[in-house]
Amino acid sequence: MKLLKKSLYLFFAILLVTALNSHSNIAFAESYSVVNDLEEPTSPNLVHTESIYKGNEMKETVTLTKLTMDKNEILTLTLPFNFKNGEYIEINKDENNNFVNSANIYNKEGTSIGIISFEKNDDIQLQSHGDDAIELKINSDEQVLDITYLVASYNYEDYFHSSSWIERDSLISLSINPKPLLWESGMLERTSIRNDSWQKVLDKHQEDSQFYNENGMKDQYYCHFDFAKGNKVPWNIEPSRPDVGYILTVLNACNP
Repeated sequence: MKLLKKSLYLFFAILLVTALNSHSNIAFAESYSVVNDLEEPTSPNLVHTESIYKGNEMKETVTLTKLTMDKNEILTLTLPFNFKNGEYIEINKDENNNFVNSANIYNKEGTSIGIISFEKNDDIQLQSHGDDAIELKINSDEQVLDITYLVASYNYEDYFHSSSWIERDSLISLSINPKPLLWESGMLERTSIRNDSWQKVLDKHQEDSQFYNENGMKDQYYCHFDFAKGNKVPWNIEPSRPDVGYILTVLNACNP
């Protein structure tokens, strides 16, 4: 009897420790922000840094100056991160496979967990600097130049009021109610937010029985992100619509 009691105590103790650890891991996942892994920017051209923190986002403006009077001098800036769990950075491309001025940060499973977005400036060229840093090269006639960028981790609630399955026009549709964060573009390149917000839709709905045709659904979502914005709400995307690629999806007003 005593042996049975000891065994039961041990069993419940293991359950308690497991539950506490699980709770701790969940809390860590919810509170994690890539901003915590961001280190100070480095550059021989860097003369000033101004940072604004708000929740899990950081907007930073750096002032760069040329070291010579040569108009062809290339300004550089390196933005390093101190990743600890296999995270990596991937610079984004547009529909023509050209690099754009934004990147996503992924965990080791390949899930987007953060965004980096720079100004829409043709003079800025992004380059990978290993898996944990981005390097900017700026070819500008200006002797002194300000560059602004955003680093952030957003969750589903940052992007959406709600999303649910409905039936419309005899089709099963995922009806998404977006928040202004998705179309308040300002001066920053938004591909990283487009990618990251779609990831949050996947995290919430990919295991739903109604969800299939991921590529077609993604193109419909991207089309609404790029063109519908806040002018057409909610965004309705249907898995039964054909997977025809992004361009044809756009030509069919997001619903091919």
